[in-house]
Amino acid sequence: MGAVTLSGIALIAALFVPVPLGTQAILAWGALGGLFLLGALRVRGALRLAIYAITVFVAGRYIVWRLVHTVPTEGTAGEVIPGLLLVSAEVYAFWLLLTSVFVLLDPIRRPSVTLAGCGEAARPRVDILIPTYDESPEVIEATVLAACNIDYPADRLTVYLLDDGGTDNRLANDPDGSRAARAQKLRAMCEAAGAHYQSRPDNNNAKAGNLSAGMAHGDGEFIAVFDCDHMPTADFLDKTLPHLLNDSGLWLVQTPHSFLTPDPFDRNIRTQGGTPDENEMFYGAIQQGLDRWNASFFCGSAAVLRRRAIADAGGFQGRSITEDAETSIEMHARGWRSAYVSEPLIAGLQPDTVSSYIGQRQRWLKGMLQIFIWRNPLLTKGLTTPQRISYLAIQTYWLFPIARAIFILAPLWFLLSGQVFYLATPEEFIAYTLPFLLAVIAYTNIIFGRLRRPLASEIYENAFTFYLLPIVLGTLLSPAKSQFNVTAKGETLIHEYLSPRAKPLIALTLLSVSAIGYGLWQSLTTAQGEAAMMLVCGFAGFNLLLMLAGLGAMVETPGQSERRLAVAEPVRWRLSSQHGESATGEVVHITTTGRCRLHTETAEPPEAGARITIHSARTDRRLICDTERATRQTNAIELELCHKPADYADRQAWFTLMLGDNAALTRAFATRRQRRPMPMALLAVIRQALWAPIRLARVSVQSRHQRHPGDPEPNQPDQEEA
Repeated sequence: MGAVTLSGIALIAALFVPVPLGTQAILAWGALGGLFLLGALRVRGALRLAIYAITVFVAGRYIVWRLVHTVPTEGTAGEVIPGLLLVSAEVYAFWLLLTSVFVLLDPIRRPSVTLAGCGEAARPRVDILIPTYDESPEVIEATVLAACNIDYPADRLTVYLLDDGGTDNRLANDPDGSRAARAQKLRAMCEAAGAHYQSRPDNNNAKAGNLSAGMAHGDGEFIAVFDCDHMPTADFLDKTLPHLLNDSGLWLVQTPHSFLTPDPFDRNIRTQGGTPDENEMFYGAIQQGLDRWNASFFCGSAAVLRRRAIADAGGFQGRSITEDAETSIEMHARGWRSAYVSEPLIAGLQPDTVSSYIGQRQRWLKGMLQIFIWRNPLLTKGLTTPQRISYLAIQTYWLFPIARAIFILAPLWFLLSGQVFYLATPEEFIAYTLPFLLAVIAYTNIIFGRLRRPLASEIYENAFTFYLLPIVLGTLLSPAKSQFNVTAKGETLIHEYLSPRAKPLIALTLLSVSAIGYGLWQSLTTAQGEAAMMLVCGFAGFNLLLMLAGLGAMVETPGQSERRLAVAEPVRWRLSSQHGESATGEVVHITTTGRCRLHTETAEPPEAGARITIHSARTDRRLICDTERATRQTNAIELELCHKPADYADRQAWFTLMLGDNAALTRAFATRRQRRPMPMALLAVIRQALWAPIRLARVSVQSRHQRHPGDPEPNQPDQEEA
């Protein structure tokens, strides 16, 4: 530890040593070469620290140089103010880099454990809480049935559906009876499935109040929480409970939010299935890093909590609109520990539209900034220093719309006004700025390359920025002014249309094209500052490329939320009309809506429309399916089957076939976590950017006069997430 400390001190000192410009160029580009070499070698262990050190060295020297030599202190307001804003945004970006390095310094992956050594009689009681508000009964039903299907002694597991859509105050204001009908349908479903339907008098404190009220209905030693669109695997408790049983100081075991439907950006640009989604960078790396510092936190679902710990804190914390993170900081301040298990154990639904997706991020942003203001980690007693830094890293990330807006608008201001607010020569740009930019890109790809496509985060943040920026400023000025709304899930999109969220991007795209055109004209007609003008045109052009790629993702693509999963489940099957010997086969693809693909080596495939019975060793129940199509392949027959459940027991057996354990989920996420070289990623972004204007032209006319799922109501605030 002493050697690491001395190395850190030496690194900090090296950031401030003045050297000639030529020496700086040699240092920066030499360090950059070392970074690329370490990345190519995929180094691990102690050598991984060299990646962090090189990145901080190159970036740190750039920031020191920027602050000392390049910020205008004299001149017009059009030079000084943009100059200060730009360098402030860069310092903020450097802060995010430093906190990222700290959080990811030594991530841990907890070993897989099970309840194998714990007899049924010794297993503790567990209450499962599923909070809901106004989601569709079809979405809720799948989660309730999957929760009831968890492999655990039935007399020690109780499932509660906590319906905040059926509270007394909402049913009292139900002119068309739709709320009462929904509540009755959910009540009947719970009774048939073996779950308990619960509501409360009011909706006070939103999800936090709902969960706290739900705790009163059970007495389990542990509480598992699932969002109503998060279907757990049957082995969920088997993979999570042992950590809590082995460590009485743990209050939480959190698992990833793993999704089998694409987010709307991936679906709209047709990259789903083969690439990680936006959440995987957080759940695949950052939570493991936070776990090292006892700072992994509750994410509102897919978690098991110790009842006594939550009760000691007075229930789930609900001052902010992100009750999960607020509860976490309270529990950590009380001295409780948390654990993160990185295995995917739930199959969730993503928001279906860009409107819902951005609304979800608005809520996360607002809630995190509320906690930053009301429960600032630097002022909260009981937290350790690593916990304070970790929480600050997560909370201050959500200030990114301010910095991103500056990075987008700064080059446009220079091109349109001619005001110089970045005092640097081309030689200094080569020695300081370019190595800094390349080092940050290389660092991101080395650390997160398996979990995020290169440039994907930049596209997302550019698309979100000018919708999130007012939320940032409004929350900083008035943190108490907030509303807890629900993200729509399970929507069906019938045809393509242009999301109304595209308007800021369209305006910025037109502004960027105008500014770049004006800048190029200036560079051709005037001799002054030609190199600087061309350089800034390059930055503005890169931003334009990202904005165009984001615009392409704003064209909503038709589709329906359906969780699909590649599996390898051996089964036996036979024609339902016959009682002879069954044939062997393997289910290789399955959905929650009752469809599957079966491979079999039988010589005679059943005809389309034939009814067959399939049986898996996972369940004693035989499942009746209709054959929709039979296709002869080289060594097998492929059957497309459709299962129409006769009752809830049938549906639960089907879910056992799909989510009987987490092996298939693990394979699915491992398959799509593949590195993509930066040149290929850049070509993909260019292709998306070039295709975007064509897609916009095709859908803009009809979408102008239509409303679609997830769009905000006229004159109503944007929706946020539950």
